[in-house]
Amino acid sequence: MTDEIVKRYLNKIKNELKGLDDKEINSMLNELESHIMDRAQEMVKEKGLKEPTVEIYEKVIQKLGDPEKIGKGLRMIELKSSSIKKIFVDHPAPSVFIFSCLLFGFLGCIFGFIAIIWAASILPVLVIIFLGVIIVLGAVLCAFYLWPIYDTYYTIAPSGITVKYGPWVHTYPWDVFEHVYVRKGMFSSRIGWASVTPCVRLTNAVEFKRKEGWSLFITPNDIRDFLQKVSLFANDLTREAMF
Repeated sequence: MTDEIVKRYLNKIKNELKGLDDKEINSMLNELESHIMDRAQEMVKEKGLKEPTVEIYEKVIQKLGDPEKIGKGLRMIELKSSSIKKIFVDHPAPSVFIFSCLLFGFLGCIFGFIAIIWAASILPVLVIIFLGVIIVLGAVLCAFYLWPIYDTYYTIAPSGITVKYGPWVHTYPWDVFEHVYVRKGMFSSRIGWASVTPCVRLTNAVEFKRKEGWSLFITPNDIRDFLQKVSLFANDLTREAMF
């Protein structure tokens, strides 16, 4: 009889979890059942009994609360937890081959510039200037294309948004922002500033307007999906965002 009380209670919770992964449902129910049993055993010891009674199980269940509400709460937590795994990519890390080519090109420019300086005494001035300009432009071009080494990922969680930009990783709580907007145009004036525009591409951006200081401009690979995930945890911020 006592086992039936717990089973009926858990089944009501299970009904609210339909649609979730079966393994996750079983894990939640097993954890709840274990919790009920532990609380029941504590009450058994307090009352000096040998085993839990119907009244003890009913008291434990009553303290836990309405099973439908518990089920809906667990469902919401699970749905939000699954969205934490969603990572939006701005710049993926370059492959080893591409990085190697760019690195060798950059080093070649550096050594070429050193060679020009070494041979300056036997080369005409105009030739030196011409070769110097070409090599400097080549070095700048290679350095620009080494930019993707700062791989950038945005991860959304209940606690806030985590920005990984190269070696920098920082989590911004939702309550530091006032609003979120979609901004059209190219945001290149502060590219590389980890706390303002972490590796932002020359494209439309999502602006997280801070309550104090500069806004945070980011460019996720899927702005619409990104904002939908943000709205799960910070719906007030996205009310003025058009997506």
